[in-house]
Amino acid sequence: MGKLSGNGPLFCAVCLICYAVPLRGQALHVSSVSARPGEKFTLEISIDLPAGLKVATLKWTLLFPAQLVDPEQGRPEAREAAKSAGKSLTCVQPKPYAYSCILTGGLTTLTTGRIAVFPLRVRADAHTGTTNLRITDVDAADTDLRTVKFGTTDGSLTIR
Repeated sequence: MGKLSGNGPLFCAVCLICYAVPLRGQALHVSSVSARPGEKFTLEISIDLPAGLKVATLKWTLLFPAQLVDPEQGRPEAREAAKSAGKSLTCVQPKPYAYSCILTGGLTTLTTGRIAVFPLRVRADAHTGTTNLRITDVDAADTDLRTVKFGTTDGSLTIR
């Protein structure tokens, strides 16, 4: 019988199982979009949740290249999956290249679908090419206030 110490195969297998359990298929997604210099575009954030996972609160940071993209007039807005769960979206822009957002309100849980949209504009002096748009620093809690793990995710902006 193997021991749970050192670097043996049983120890490694237990570690792999323990670290893999929190990620059960849940993910945030940021849309990939295409726009011309000076053009407004809408960036969509959606959530995928496996059956049985009950996320009640969600916080994240959206990063975008400030040298290429400006926030457009208007605020980020909650979408279908958030609204149907009675959630409110609050976002602040702590840096020129980031939105920090929290989706919260009540104990009704989120379902898979679109949770937020961000109005943005490609800067008029932006050059053609493709750049990343990233969701990071994701924190979530279930209805029992247990932490739910999410990874970082990227979308892309193609400037044509």
